[in-house]
Amino acid sequence: MDVGTLMELTAFKEPPLVPIRPVEKQATYMVGDASGMGFGSSTWTEDDEIMEAEHGYWSMRVTLEASSNFREAANLAMRLNSMVSRGILKRRSEIWVFTDNTTAEKNYHKGSSSSSHLYQMVLELRKLEMEGALLKIHYIWFSGKIMISQGTDGLSSVDLTSGVMVGDTFLKYISLNERRLYCRGCLGNSE
Repeated sequence: MDVGTLMELTAFKEPPLVPIRPVEKQATYMVGDASGMGFGSSTWTEDDEIMEAEHGYWSMRVTLEASSNFREAANLAMRLNSMVSRGILKRRSEIWVFTDNTTAEKNYHKGSSSSSHLYQMVLELRKLEMEGALLKIHYIWFSGKIMISQGTDGLSSVDLTSGVMVGDTFLKYISLNERRLYCRGCLGNSE
């Protein structure tokens, strides 16, 4: 599998120029969640007045056959692909992706997974970074309690009554300067 992945990531006539820094001045933020048969994500780009949310239901086959870790990762990967294909994310943009699924986050940073489905998701995200989109993706775990308050957790069950869904500002829930929100070891002390 690793050799096949290496072949895919290096199968360019000319190597892509992968930027060290994003060129777009406004970062985009995405929070995604999948639970049970549902999935959802919310996104917002700095200086934009509109927050965009998307939600839906998995097919019965995916619900029954795919792991919850796969559904969490697939939800985010599908949303990123959709945003790139619709031109919402421009080339050389920076996107901050938040999930409450530790496995999805670990697999992204590790670059691999023992699950072939999760491995493929990681490969798709890496290809998205390198190929046409040339994105700078930051994949970050944060507390499920924060996701509930933020409102994206409710999208998988079509609950639009909290957080950013009712008009709260997006960055209110994403305080990157507050280590306590993302530190697994100190999370119990901070909530």
